[in-house]
Amino acid sequence: MADGIWAALSGLKMRQRSLESVANRLANSDTVGFRDQVLLQREHRSSSEHIIVDQAPADMTLRHLAADHVMVRPDGSQVREEEGAFQFTGKPLDLALRGAKGYFVIAAEQGGELLSRDGRFRLNPDGRLETLDGRPVLGEGGEITIPPDTDLTSLAVLPNGEISVDDTAVGRLRLGYAPPQTLRAVGANRFESAAIQPAEEVEVAQGYQEQSTVNAVKAMVDLIDLHRAFDANMKLVSAFKELDEQAVALLR
Repeated sequence: MADGIWAALSGLKMRQRSLESVANRLANSDTVGFRDQVLLQREHRSSSEHIIVDQAPADMTLRHLAADHVMVRPDGSQVREEEGAFQFTGKPLDLALRGAKGYFVIAAEQGGELLSRDGRFRLNPDGRLETLDGRPVLGEGGEITIPPDTDLTSLAVLPNGEISVDDTAVGRLRLGYAPPQTLRAVGANRFESAAIQPAEEVEVAQGYQEQSTVNAVKAMVDLIDLHRAFDANMKLVSAFKELDEQAVALLR
């Protein structure tokens, strides 16, 4: 069997993952606080000590290739630290972050903390500040509670994250940061990280929503290019298959 087919198959798998990534980006082009992501890849070489299992079908799990066969494999994804455009809403509990290196800190369901750029918040009946799906928004002293009967027009959020009602401080938002390579997406436009630290050089803007950083036009162009590259890989695989069939015919 022509060894080159496995390099072509590795490229085919990479294109498939890239298509899934671009489709996800397009689906979130209108999601508040969504950060664009890049799919990482790395060179992968076979050797006498390595058995190829990730890039090949099950019937090829014990096949070795020469070390000069270069393949490619997905290596996770990473968010781009970019600031999205701001849209004014005038709502007291719509918050956005000025500065790319910062996140709101949200309490996770099973304990722990999550990071998010989505600052659309609300008050529950007890006055607890929370996300639209009911997760507590954390302050420097834990959960933030505002008197339930508060007139939201009297609520102010300062650039440093301090929250006040009628000029009386009631809490301060905890703003966190983690390097992009440590972030792991957990759904609902949130990330977890074991390296959360206080955010610096970031400010809170009240009455705004940060829009998605995905450029929908560019993502569509990427999608078209990837479809073409996928088709090219498929033709290459077919070409190697024809070579194998011709070689078998010569041996008959």
